[in-house]
Amino acid sequence: MTVLVSDRPHETAAVFMAPAVAATRIVQGMARHGFTSDEIADMAGVPVWVVQKLLAGHKRQVLAVYAHAIRVAGDRVRLDVVPSGPSADRSRAAACRKGWVPLAAWDDIADPDARPVGVRRPPRPVKTTGSTPHGEKEAA
Repeated sequence: MTVLVSDRPHETAAVFMAPAVAATRIVQGMARHGFTSDEIADMAGVPVWVVQKLLAGHKRQVLAVYAHAIRVAGDRVRLDVVPSGPSADRSRAAACRKGWVPLAAWDDIADPDARPVGVRRPPRPVKTTGSTPHGEKEAA
């Protein structure tokens, strides 16, 4: 057996990484559908911490094997089967508050420039403490 050892491990590691855009949108869409992070991790066969980091939007890249597993799990979700119960309700409510959109809203889920289709997002709350509604600082 031959083992290849690179003198540039950062280049070798990059081959196994994928942009996290699609994986992030998929797990957020699954949460919007009512799946919890534990359920998403189980369905995809990935560690729950990966799902949690993706849900939080804290990953720019993800291991390619995780990205693929999440993509497969997202493809298998039957949108006509809605999870039920208190956990599903909490997951849906949190996803709605965060402005996450359903999986079906994406024409190209992996395109970082894509925008969801057919979904109206509620406006994000504007912090008004210490500023005017237009974002300028209030005069003291």
